Amino acid sequence: MFTEPYTTARDDPQYAEGMAHLQSAEWAEAVRCFEALHARYGNDPAVLRALDQTRFKARLDAATHVRAKRWTFRFRPLVVGVLLVAAVLVLGVLVVQAVDRQVLPAVRLSQLKNNIDRQLAAGQDALESWKLDEAETAFWNVQKLASDNAEAADGLTAVAEKRKLKGLCDEADKLFGAGELSRARERYSDLATLAPGYCASATRITEINDRLRRDDLWQAAEAAYAAGSYSDAVALYEQIQLIDVNFQRDTILDRLYDSHMSLGRAIIEADPPQPEQVPVALDHFTRALAARPRDTGAATEQRLASLFLAGQQAYEAGHYADAAARLGAVYEGRPGYLGSAVINPLYDASIRSGDTYRAIPDYGLAFEQYRRACALPGVDRALCQARMDEVRQFLTPTPTPSITPTVTPLPTPTAYIYVPPTAIPTGTPPPPLASFRNQIVFKSADEKKPGFWVMNPDGTNLRYLGALEDKRLNQQYDALIEREKLSPDGRYHVYVTTGDSDKSPQLYIQGFEKDQYGNLPTQQVTHQEGLNYDPAWAPDGSRIAFVSTHQGTDDVWVVNPDGTNMWNYTRNKWEWDKHPTWSPDSQKIVFWSNREGTKQIFMIDANGQNLKKIHAVPWDEYDPIWIK
Repeated sequence: MFTEPYTTARDDPQYAEGMAHLQSAEWAEAVRCFEALHARYGNDPAVLRALDQTRFKARLDAATHVRAKRWTFRFRPLVVGVLLVAAVLVLGVLVVQAVDRQVLPAVRLSQLKNNIDRQLAAGQDALESWKLDEAETAFWNVQKLASDNAEAADGLTAVAEKRKLKGLCDEADKLFGAGELSRARERYSDLATLAPGYCASATRITEINDRLRRDDLWQAAEAAYAAGSYSDAVALYEQIQLIDVNFQRDTILDRLYDSHMSLGRAIIEADPPQPEQVPVALDHFTRALAARPRDTGAATEQRLASLFLAGQQAYEAGHYADAAARLGAVYEGRPGYLGSAVINPLYDASIRSGDTYRAIPDYGLAFEQYRRACALPGVDRALCQARMDEVRQFLTPTPTPSITPTVTPLPTPTAYIYVPPTAIPTGTPPPPLASFRNQIVFKSADEKKPGFWVMNPDGTNLRYLGALEDKRLNQQYDALIEREKLSPDGRYHVYVTTGDSDKSPQLYIQGFEKDQYGNLPTQQVTHQEGLNYDPAWAPDGSRIAFVSTHQGTDDVWVVNPDGTNMWNYTRNKWEWDKHPTWSPDSQKIVFWSNREGTKQIFMIDANGQNLKKIHAVPWDEYDPIWIK
């Protein structure tokens, strides 16, 4: 079989075979292989060199008569192998030495550092969580590993400081629980200086100040009550209720009842009578009834004062029959009530109402009114007797049934009894705005009687109070506006200003300076774009209602005093909702809105639900204040 020759002799397998025979001293076989290669490849240098070498070694072997070896000991490979092994051993020794001198210490150092870092981290976490024993153990472990570790030393120092703070906190809490308030306040003050925020020190200090102030107020109130200084006692007891409504609750309610009854009766029994002070007396009787809701004495006094004021109002309005009925009920209920302040207008109203009946004519009713006038003590009987004589001739033998005005009792503690809005008193000024408790004072553009009005929260019992230009009413109204901005305890004031970093007016809270323990802090409540104004603090202290243009229109918003939970109650497209005011129980908000064209007064629940208009008129009514 013909095979194509290789490119060079070295590539031919027979060349490798010849070299193998050469190395094994198999001269004849080697010569045979190289001669065959010479025949195929001619004068190839590698083949010629190998052939010459083989023939030379064959001749040399034949000349020395050396017997052909059956095996060959190759010294060079052995030496090379030995040298390689030695080099590997030396290298291994060097590597081991390098590892022992450099790598292992570095590994050990890295492991040590990682262990220290873990212990330090564990110590810091335990320290922040006030797990002081765990923190101390971790920092001690670090110092065992590295005695000069600065972080461990600082950590142990911090543990010692926190142990001291914890000891102060435990001592302060113990003193507080034992009622040693002054000493407890000293400890909490130390804590507030050393570690602000720890151990609720600021809260405790405020609570202690309130309790100490409450106790001082209690002693002062009791002293004022015992001395008969009932106005001072009432003011002091009410301050105590603002601080702690449950403190000596029953006793304070009894004291308030007695004080208000004494103050109210002092006005009613004054000599000479002081009819202009009856609204104040009515307020005292109403507040006494609030302290004892089922007390008949307070209810009677409230009823008589209300009847007198309603009768006086009717008399001033020229409604003489109504005035005679109401003032007559006062006289019949207590003949000496306010003396001439009841008898004189009752006498005149009876005469005038008799004249009205005579003109109808209804001579029977006219005679009865004149007779009632003559029955009053200390009056000019000549006039009423003459009137009786004039109508007696027209009476039939059968007496005309007499009229006995029926007066509806007043079961609820209202601040006033009202006649319809058309009956406007012109002489006696209305009682102070603050006396209309749980009623809504507002401004009205009524075409006939523009000015200040008052109504019940459901829109009933409207009463005109006076013109918008009335200086006295404006001063009282402004004072009520300022009161709306105070927290229930009177310690904080919410106001509107533009701070250095504000782009528009925002709500801020300023704490009033109380005593030697320092100023209360000032904080910003709102941080939103647009105008923020008209703040009103809820009576329970939990929320502040205000108006904001943050979302494009004037809407009523509510926010917590700390600035959280801000909520738009009346999201509008174009309307204005302004001037929010809270109900006394903090469950509803009243405001005015132009959402129906004119300014009208609306009410919404404190959860932002159940929006409704409480009074519907074709003119503007606005700027309500719910009297607390």
